[in-house]
Amino acid sequence: MSRPSSPDPARGRGGVRGRGRAGSGRVQVNPWRSASIFVVLILVAAGFVWKLVDLQLSPDDDLLNNVGSYLREEQIEASRGDIVDRQGRLLAFSVPRPSIVADPRGIADADNPISVDDIVAQLATVLTSDPEEMARRLRSDKSFVYLQRQVDPEVGEAVEALGLPGIWIIDEQFREHPNGPCSALSVVGRVDTEQVGISGLEKQFDEQLQGSPGRALRQTQRGGAVQIPNGYQVTQPHSPGEDLRLSIDRNIQYEAEQLLAAALQQTQGTTAIAIVSDPRTGEIYAMASVLRNTDTGEVQCSNANLAAVWAYEPGSTMKGITFAGVFDNGAWEVDEMVEVPASLAVAREYGVESLVYLDKRLAWGTTVENLPSTIIGHSSNTGTVLLAQALGADALQQTFENFGFGRQTGLAFPGESPGILDNLNSHSLLLSNAAIGQSIAVTPLQLIQAYNTLANGGVRLEPKLVLDGGFNDADTAPAQPVRVVSSKNAQALMEMLRGVVSSGTGKRAALPGYLVAGKTGTAWQPCGNVAGYICNEELEDGVDAEELEVKERHYTASFVGIVENDRGPVLSAIVVVDDPQGESYGGGSVAAPIFAELAGYSVRQLHLAPFGDHTVVAQRIRADPAVVPVAMAAQSDSETLQ
Repeated sequence: MSRPSSPDPARGRGGVRGRGRAGSGRVQVNPWRSASIFVVLILVAAGFVWKLVDLQLSPDDDLLNNVGSYLREEQIEASRGDIVDRQGRLLAFSVPRPSIVADPRGIADADNPISVDDIVAQLATVLTSDPEEMARRLRSDKSFVYLQRQVDPEVGEAVEALGLPGIWIIDEQFREHPNGPCSALSVVGRVDTEQVGISGLEKQFDEQLQGSPGRALRQTQRGGAVQIPNGYQVTQPHSPGEDLRLSIDRNIQYEAEQLLAAALQQTQGTTAIAIVSDPRTGEIYAMASVLRNTDTGEVQCSNANLAAVWAYEPGSTMKGITFAGVFDNGAWEVDEMVEVPASLAVAREYGVESLVYLDKRLAWGTTVENLPSTIIGHSSNTGTVLLAQALGADALQQTFENFGFGRQTGLAFPGESPGILDNLNSHSLLLSNAAIGQSIAVTPLQLIQAYNTLANGGVRLEPKLVLDGGFNDADTAPAQPVRVVSSKNAQALMEMLRGVVSSGTGKRAALPGYLVAGKTGTAWQPCGNVAGYICNEELEDGVDAEELEVKERHYTASFVGIVENDRGPVLSAIVVVDDPQGESYGGGSVAAPIFAELAGYSVRQLHLAPFGDHTVVAQRIRADPAVVPVAMAAQSDSETLQ
């Protein structure tokens, strides 16, 4: 019987024989294989390094154009404040408009399949910019140029649709005027392409309307297209501009412009101006200016606010102010008779014939006794000159200055004229001429302010266009009310001015259901004031006067008036028509009817009711205003040219 065999020490527990040496469990690695793997890794790393160095030393344009980027700091435009009328209706506001821009450097550096000439040719099909100028800008050594700014949205879309390299669109603010070139645009004013006010209230209140711009960082591709997520970061937010609310009533403004345009068409005049205001506050409801284009003859709204910037000789409308000085300085009593001659000679310098003033109502060589109310009611030149001589040059000068003539009003409108008021003592004729509104120059704005003073019981208020108090800083805040004539004399003058409309030269200014107090004016203007006319004395040698339209002078017709109801004076207006043609050229026949139409529309628009019984009563005087400071030296048609 044999013995069982012993286990084989070379076998494992599973009965599998090991690969290594007897008694060893470690796997052996081939050293040549390890070396090969290490060499491969070194070569791959070297390849990456070489590629990075190659990209830095010789960048690939296509790759850079797809992934390359740079940071650019940009300004965030602040939205310009709106300008609205007293009812909140828009007169001017800003909207984004596309502007076409380009990167000339990017176009030159990139491997573009399209040349600059081809780009310009395609852009010229949708843009109005000069192609040569666009080509010059696209070949410049700049990274940003404008090709055309603030185009219509459909034009921007058309440019985008072209897909031109290096050309893109940005949004800029554009000033809109929803009512076109009229509706107080000459008052509102304009801005340039940078949204900076350059005229009117846009210029006067530019800082408040502009707001404060912000700043941002923009990460962009070469060429300007933004394709980088989160590549726009605001570093400083912008603050929008303040809105500006005016005292203007858009409807009254429109009606004034339409009436003035019709008047120029009818009279063939050159210029027409109107202002409508509240005599109790100085607020201006309308400020309109229209003119005739000297080249085309077309009547259009003026680009300039002529009511404030144009000065003219006012004629007989100044007589109301002259009479205020006469009564308030005690030179003549309201109920004291005046011996009014048909003619009155005023001596000039030695050797020069005297100037003769006429009252054509009277027969030559006769004299009549009139009350001052009759003199002003029938606009007597001789009677007014006599009273002015009794007053004296110094006192009349002070009266005119107290009423605000010879300087800008508190409105401080850009370009506003101070008028012309020379020293009335400097020439023998200045006193007499100035008393009847000649040899001085005023603006329609100054004149309506003066008549508002009479309507306001002798207290001068500055005119007002802006209702929001935030815009009236220390530099533009209106001056405090100032008494320039006594309440008693102001009331007496208002009664006389009512007589001008009820029985004098201003009958056509009457408004049924209301009292109207006012004054007509028909003034001579130097012929040089009208473009196209040549003074006789200015004709050059050899020029045939018959071949030219020659005038020695022309006329300006005007009417300024106050409308009253149960509450007293509630509305004032002035109408001026320069150089009306034909037989009717006086203030009573040309300007007074326009005043009646404009005032009638305005009282309806403002809901200013007529007298309760719709009858005209003899006298309606509003209560005296509060006590105010006294101005320095203020003391207890037959038209101008007949």
